[in-house]
Amino acid sequence: MTDMKILPITEFQILKLTKDIEQTNKDIKDRKNRGKDITPARYCVLANNYNELFKLNRDDNAFKSSIDNITLAIDSSPHELQYSATRAKFYMDVDNYEKSKKDIDNIRDKIDILTGISKIYVRKIVNDFDIIYK
Repeated sequence: MTDMKILPITEFQILKLTKDIEQTNKDIKDRKNRGKDITPARYCVLANNYNELFKLNRDDNAFKSSIDNITLAIDSSPHELQYSATRAKFYMDVDNYEKSKKDIDNIRDKIDILTGISKIYVRKIVNDFDIIYK
């Protein structure tokens, strides 16, 4: 038998997310050092990982990092409304009505120009907002 420690599922998830975040941050830093563009999708993945980490450990720094990274995605691609919807969802998850409303108001009238999965995703978040806050 090996002397392997069995981690509870939450600790395992935190460890995995932490490793994923470290690797993504390393990849972003490497791309920046080589003068390569960082896609908004990469920032979105990082934001989602930080947000999942926050949900597990309630670390305010993880939440702040999730917001910072999804904002980088929004800033680099403001026409892709799914990033604003994601930030609104992050704020809704912590019951920050004012900040989520700001993003929702920004995307509400633009949903009809979306197509496919993006439209479904954004519409769901707007509908969730309307259910929660009305």
